[in-house]
Amino acid sequence: MTTLEIPTMNNNTYNKEHDVVCEKFEEAATQTMYTAAKEEARLAIEAGDVDVDGVPLIAVVADGSWCKRSYRTMYNSLSGTAAIIGYRTKKVIYLGIRNKFCCMCAKNKDEPKKHKCWKNWSMLDSSAGMETSIVVEGFRKCEEMYGLRYHKLIADGDSSVYKKILDARPYKNITVEKVECRNHLLRNLCNKLRELTTKKHSGQLVHRKMLSSRILRIRKGIVKAIQYRKSNCHSINNLRDDIYNSINHVFGNHSNCASYFCDKPKEDINLLEKIQHTDNDFYLNMNSIIRQLGRHSKSLIQDVDSNIVESYNSIIAKVIGGKRVNYALKRSYVGRCYAATVAKNSRRPIHSMYKVINKVSPNPKMHSILYEQRKLRKQERQNEHRRQNKRFKKKLFDDPKINSSYGEGAEKPDIDEHEYLEEKKQFLKSLKEMAENREYIEKETRNQCNSNLWIETRRKLITASNFGQIIGLRPHTSCENTIKSLIYSNTNTPAMEYGRQHESIAKCQIEKELHIKVQDCGLFIHPEHFYL
Repeated sequence: MTTLEIPTMNNNTYNKEHDVVCEKFEEAATQTMYTAAKEEARLAIEAGDVDVDGVPLIAVVADGSWCKRSYRTMYNSLSGTAAIIGYRTKKVIYLGIRNKFCCMCAKNKDEPKKHKCWKNWSMLDSSAGMETSIVVEGFRKCEEMYGLRYHKLIADGDSSVYKKILDARPYKNITVEKVECRNHLLRNLCNKLRELTTKKHSGQLVHRKMLSSRILRIRKGIVKAIQYRKSNCHSINNLRDDIYNSINHVFGNHSNCASYFCDKPKEDINLLEKIQHTDNDFYLNMNSIIRQLGRHSKSLIQDVDSNIVESYNSIIAKVIGGKRVNYALKRSYVGRCYAATVAKNSRRPIHSMYKVINKVSPNPKMHSILYEQRKLRKQERQNEHRRQNKRFKKKLFDDPKINSSYGEGAEKPDIDEHEYLEEKKQFLKSLKEMAENREYIEKETRNQCNSNLWIETRRKLITASNFGQIIGLRPHTSCENTIKSLIYSNTNTPAMEYGRQHESIAKCQIEKELHIKVQDCGLFIHPEHFYL
């Protein structure tokens, strides 16, 4: 501009034109979302997905995105967005945006001048909670906006969205069904198994190396089981059994392998028996991780993923400069999210914007329109090439971090009664097996908190230190917090650290006072009441 001696626009002019562009993108996005919702409703009616009130029921995919990268440690983004996408049309039908910051309010603080403020989320609230708030709002508004209901949610399990939807009960006679994304479930499985192999005290080194070399084989076997069970319309229980058996299969125990799964080679060495006898804790930890995945068999057999919304999030990342530029100070982030929505729904954003601004369709021979058409054809050719030539990429897995509204620590609804009874049966069985080895456990837990076996075993038993708290509960008192304190107890509190430092002094003193010999002991498990 300077070389051509053309003066640049000043800040006020830029802000004015920026607002016009953002308004037009919002208008275009609203139109495309309304059209997509009506198309979803039509397809649902044709498929017979209608409730007793005659309202179309549709399946949706939802996920959130933020304006900065968290690297799984810093969930403090100033802005965030979440989208609800129709599963059939693969188009955005609801978009919500939350902002924690407004530069005009921050600049003038107590008495900001008159302006349109885009701040709609408190600085004190968690940024990770933005996704939950937006998706719940979308479920509540869908009937009012489009005359339809979302009866099935396809999403990852990283946030508390589904728990909050169940609590909100957006529809009177319908309980929303949650289907977990297949890719996220399998990725989490590999993450947990890989984490198990990196923990020094989780098991013997040779066994951890065995598992590390078999993680991808476990995933591949589960993927093949999903495809087979889905194509042959088999039950969820069949798939669950295959998932539970996957760990046996890769370690050479083929006694429970289905005929389609493997040929049961006789030359394979059963390594699982050796692990079970020499490193039982490692064996139990592996099984526990596999069983966690098995509980999601109902979702896995549907074989669906959230790639649609992930691709939308990638468009947002593109229009906000790869999350490297802070566009969350005013309106820019909001406008760019709407621009991404137009690009996702219409695939021809220039055409859509021209039509919204000028109220007529553009000349098909315009250079920008021809360029857009060429780009669209190129994308279609590339997509077809990718479908015909599958690419395999080895991924690296990072350790998951915990957040109250996002990640592994997110709130999740309770499992159903059948799964609960099955898990209860397996848990009591494991306690009974522990009772049979009570002498070994007593000996190995004498180091108390310095023993991993002591920490894990203590969580499963009612010990003398918490027995009084349990029997003292009133009949109408909830036991939720008591159970949480037992399972998620912290063994590194200041009081326990003080006890560890002065335990030897206390033992010497009591031996001197009572003239007795105090010996170290571990956990004593009752032979009959094996939960004590």
